[in-house]
Amino acid sequence: MTVLFMEGFDAVSSTADLARKWRGATVVISGANGLRSGQHAAIIGGGSAAILDCAIGSAKGTLCVGLALRVESSDTVDRPLVRFRDGATADQCGVWITPDRRLAFYRGATSIATSAPVVTLNTWGYLEFKVVFGDSGSYQIKYAGANALSASGVDTTATVNQSADTVYFGLNSTVYFYWRFDDMYVDDANLLGEVRIDTIKPTSDGNYQEWTPSTAGAHWSLVDEVSPLSQSDQVSAASVGLRDTYGLSDVGVLALPVAAVQVSATMASDGTRSGGVMIRSGSVDSSGVGVALSPTWKMPATTWTVDPATGVAFTEAGVNAMEAGVLVTA
Repeated sequence: MTVLFMEGFDAVSSTADLARKWRGATVVISGANGLRSGQHAAIIGGGSAAILDCAIGSAKGTLCVGLALRVESSDTVDRPLVRFRDGATADQCGVWITPDRRLAFYRGATSIATSAPVVTLNTWGYLEFKVVFGDSGSYQIKYAGANALSASGVDTTATVNQSADTVYFGLNSTVYFYWRFDDMYVDDANLLGEVRIDTIKPTSDGNYQEWTPSTAGAHWSLVDEVSPLSQSDQVSAASVGLRDTYGLSDVGVLALPVAAVQVSATMASDGTRSGGVMIRSGSVDSSGVGVALSPTWKMPATTWTVDPATGVAFTEAGVNAMEAGVLVTA
């Protein structure tokens, strides 16, 4: 299992925030009718496109997605909810929603199978979708913990490639519908069941304080806002290898297993530096891949599924003791 990406939307407040982390984002960030007490993405058709476009890097032969879903209205024809793509525009297959809120499996733009009505209007439910790509592949769609639609030995690819490298949420169109998304994950092997994503932020200075604060005092206090981003206080560094790490607030789960930890940071440069994120667990450091920075703000993010200090999955106590931070990678 490798969690490739996750999003809880509590660290963003606008489409501009999302665009720093996602390849494409034209959704509304909302707190109304939320899953819990935080924010979520409102996928609104009717006057503007509404999509979330996630590039996951290398092509995968298996992909899984989970997300909390609330359907408040739908169109008069089937509309795509989640699509796995070969490149940025070629749909391999996906889950679509019918006008009577059934879940349909599509290969490309062709409907292959449709479930019984399962999606309850104006109610949050957890949707999961797994595909093994191939001419004789398989798929499974679950909703609210129950199997809604599945098959094996079926063609799950619309292109010549038996893989996908992009996950596309929503519909790039101006037709009318209203859906809400929250607590999303992308994995390359397994369905994880219903997940919750908690956002935690810096509360203390950590082991490394090698970046320069914009004002004297604790480094963490200059980078603790979740959203909206403040550009009036920050930390900065010019030399490759410099690190800044921070103790974090405790994660607010209830003795649940930890599938993954994702760290992100909003960063910019004059165009000569690359930056990334890191974690420190116990005395062990682990760094993410750096991103080439520019004067336009970006949000490098890295996901860990294994605690570097133990070599096994994170525990709640391990997350609460962890530091997270930033470094100059090049």
